[in-house]
Amino acid sequence: MINQAINRFLEAAVYRFPAVIKSRLEDRDKREIYDEYALLVFELPHSMTIEDFGEMVDDSHGTVTLYKHIRSKQTDFGQSICVFQEPGTEMFQMNATTDSRGIITTVTVKIFSSLERMMVELRGELGRMSIAPGESFYHLSDAELLSYFI
Repeated sequence: MINQAINRFLEAAVYRFPAVIKSRLEDRDKREIYDEYALLVFELPHSMTIEDFGEMVDDSHGTVTLYKHIRSKQTDFGQSICVFQEPGTEMFQMNATTDSRGIITTVTVKIFSSLERMMVELRGELGRMSIAPGESFYHLSDAELLSYFI
């Protein structure tokens, strides 16, 4: 079942996120498949700023930003963003973090086979972000996140 979800995601995402998702960009050696989700890693051919990544996500229908986090205002290193697809169609989460040059070169995607697992993972992401060093310059509250699943 998870392999079908991966195939559906790859078919649709190539049109929604063409700068990030292409099957040839996936590092298949890093693919991890579990019962309820799969983790895919995409190496970007052209690096992006976190702002460009955020704009791309904002232009994609049904994709919601879970959080934007910055480790330190003194550096571009370690800025991170997590987005997810509104439940009901595809079920995925994308994460990206800037490197020492302040750019994104790798994007990780979790594709879920159940809404319950997706909700648990996203709530876990919010929890990890809340205790990470630095500050969140945007995040959904737990109640806002749960409202997408009701």
